[in-house]
Amino acid sequence: MLILKRGAFALLITLLWTACTKPTQDIKVVVDTNVIKYSALVQVSDAANGTNPPANLSLAISGQDAASIYEISGKKNFNISNGIISLGPTPALEPTADKPVKFTATLSAPGYTTVTRDIQINAGQTQQVVSISMTKTGTTITTSPVATPTAEATVPVSLNFIGTCASKTNFELHPSIYIFYRVHGSASGYQYLGYMDKGSLTAQLVMGNTYDFQLTYNGVSYTLTQKIEQNSYTKTLDMGDVCNTF
Repeated sequence: MLILKRGAFALLITLLWTACTKPTQDIKVVVDTNVIKYSALVQVSDAANGTNPPANLSLAISGQDAASIYEISGKKNFNISNGIISLGPTPALEPTADKPVKFTATLSAPGYTTVTRDIQINAGQTQQVVSISMTKTGTTITTSPVATPTAEATVPVSLNFIGTCASKTNFELHPSIYIFYRVHGSASGYQYLGYMDKGSLTAQLVMGNTYDFQLTYNGVSYTLTQKIEQNSYTKTLDMGDVCNTF
């Protein structure tokens, strides 16, 4: 077991190997992306439709603990992808009972009214979802009754995602990340499914449905599609050149 340190962060890396003729042959590096232990998922949507986020979103972080807030990859990268970003404090500043972590997120986009939201992370609150709606400048949002869709019977399905990179074929990433989903082919936006811990998440899904699953890491969104026909899936996810950051 090795600990790879980058700045104030530590990534746990496990080396797995099989019998081989060379000491370095068939070594597999498994990376748990759980750098940020306490996080807040910020999901931004257009108040007019409740789904699609405004284009060209910008995020600024300020407030009491702003200097210690990072994107969930452990980087000061506050690029929002598809209206989604996960934020949290460095492990050196985890919340305590008498001192929660506090910061302010300010979101702006061309043609929209700027929104400011105070976010607080309490001791023991390892994950939370912060939903933010933005309205177009000069518009007033009126609400109309929404028909409740007929509930479909669901079953528990175990999802296991393994991130891979063509640039480093001996790397596996087991993401600790927020997962979103939608029915494949649907015009609706992605909905929050749950938090995936070390590459594993069990969720209630409809047998026979095909879903698009999405995760966002370091300002980039990754998507895979799967028809649900059994109770457990292990899927590989091409994560481009993310492995080069470890």
